[in-house]
This record gives sequence, C-alpha cells and structure tokens, in this order.
Amino acid sequence: MDNYNQQEFARKLLYTSTLDHNLQESIERWIDDCEDVELLARLTAKLKDNQLDPITSGLNYTSKDIGEHLKKIL
Repeated sequence: MDNYNQQEFARKLLYTSTLDHNLQESIERWIDDCEDVELLARLTAKLKDNQLDPITSGLNYTSKDIGEHLKKIL
C-alpha cells in the first residue's frame, strides 16, 4: 500500500478507535507528517486492536460481529 492510502486507512481506523480524543488528535497530526509506510503499517495494526466493539458500543452489527464478540468473551 502506498503512503497516501496507508495514511487514509490509519485515519479511518483512528476515527473509530477507543483512544482518548486528545491522543487521537496528536496521532492524526503525526499521520499527516509521517512518510514511513512501515511505521504507518505498525500504527494501523495497533489501531485495529483498539476499535470499538460494535455490540457493546451499541452500533449496528452483523452476525460475524456477534461471533467475534463471543470468541473474545468465551
């Protein structure tokens, strides 16, 4: 993935993450300045681990989300 697409993907994950708003703002500024695709990929992996749980957050969810949630709690 090129730098621009990696930045956009990281930004989208950041907006739906469980991270504190102030930290999100700091990370967003860092994303804008980052040109290292490897660092962005590492950030993306961390952000994937910090996503809102669609079931417990009250968002719309699918049967796949339910299965993933059950795997986490069982």
